[in-house]
Amino acid sequence: MNAGMVVRITSGVLGAALVLTFLALPQPAPLILFGAIWLLGVYELGRLEGAPLLRIALVLLLHLAILYVVNLVLHYMGELVLDYLRFFMLGLYALAAIIQLLLGDVVLHRYLAGRSRVLNFPGHSFFFIAVPLWMLWVEASLVPLSVVVVLGMAWSADTGAIAAGKLFGRWHLTPRISPGKTLEGLVGGWLAMTAFILLAKLFISQLQDYPFHGLYLWSLHPALVAMVAVALIAACLTVVGFLGDITFSAIKRSAAVKDFGGALPGHGGILDRIDALLFITPWYFLSLVLFSDLLFL
Repeated sequence: MNAGMVVRITSGVLGAALVLTFLALPQPAPLILFGAIWLLGVYELGRLEGAPLLRIALVLLLHLAILYVVNLVLHYMGELVLDYLRFFMLGLYALAAIIQLLLGDVVLHRYLAGRSRVLNFPGHSFFFIAVPLWMLWVEASLVPLSVVVVLGMAWSADTGAIAAGKLFGRWHLTPRISPGKTLEGLVGGWLAMTAFILLAKLFISQLQDYPFHGLYLWSLHPALVAMVAVALIAACLTVVGFLGDITFSAIKRSAAVKDFGGALPGHGGILDRIDALLFITPWYFLSLVLFSDLLFL
């Protein structure tokens, strides 16, 4: 194992431990965690575009103003029309997920068309960074375990993709945007995420003292249904994470840089580490609302 890989693994383990520690603490620790990631992520994206600090600060203030209004709406609905809160959040998750795909599609098409700038800094920083991190913070205030799960899904998919890509990678999916992405890596990420979901579901079912019927050997048919459903959900989330990865790669390539920054030794910038997670987050919570019985809660 070379020195670069040792630095990458050490940095990843320490970073994961720090994140989990903040999530284990009561508020405002999760707010501090996601707030710091938001500040650094928007800064990295803004500097990549060449935005002056004043413009970056104004964009951050715009994010705060919009999310403050959303928080007010949630507070109002939570107190007065609680029955509709679930549907409001469902719509919010769906809207964020669709806009992320649409903006990502714009980025990829502009890059492939050879345009030098593919970034709409205020819009992309809001839907690519602020909204997913805000969702994670809201969920950390309500059900911290679900945030740990979505982080584990993203980390497991990333680890599985790297391992499978290095061992078996031959079919390159996006040689111009991200040469290291292979079909074998994508499949490896999907298998790793599926395994993580099933193990997490089993663990949480025991933690919450109710049985995970999907794995009882004497109930084979429900087991197959549960496993197939989880595999399909994991496949969708893996593809979404892959789209997030290549979207951020296209942004970097258009600016002719390798990494967003150097905040994380061995990984690059903070956005290099969480690019897939930022895309997975709204889709995961959307899936959690729609298919809670097949997932965890």
